[in-house]
Amino acid sequence: MAPGARWIGCRNMNQDVGTPATYAECFQWFVAPGNEPSVSFPSGHSATAFALAGAGAGRHPHWYVQIPAYLLATSAGLQRMDARMHWTSDVLAGGLLGYAVSAFGPPVLSLSFGISF
Repeated sequence: MAPGARWIGCRNMNQDVGTPATYAECFQWFVAPGNEPSVSFPSGHSATAFALAGAGAGRHPHWYVQIPAYLLATSAGLQRMDARMHWTSDVLAGGLLGYAVSAFGPPVLSLSFGISF
């Protein structure tokens, strides 16, 4: 089923239309990755997206840069969960790792190697 169609069908939950099995199907993207055995922790896509968002937001500390940057990074993580490639914890850990790299990377490089940003 197409993701848009699934969300339209899941809106009926509030009106008690459907069965518990169809309700569970609506939230499968949130709790279970695909069937392929893989090592998915942490999400590299989320880490990269949040590292880039943090770098952009740190370089241009204005709300009109920060909000879109972090919204795009969040959408990258949500897409990875929707594609059933990652658990929610994978995406959260990847986002935290990416943010930490963008927050602590420049000061460490500046102190260690004299590189200024």
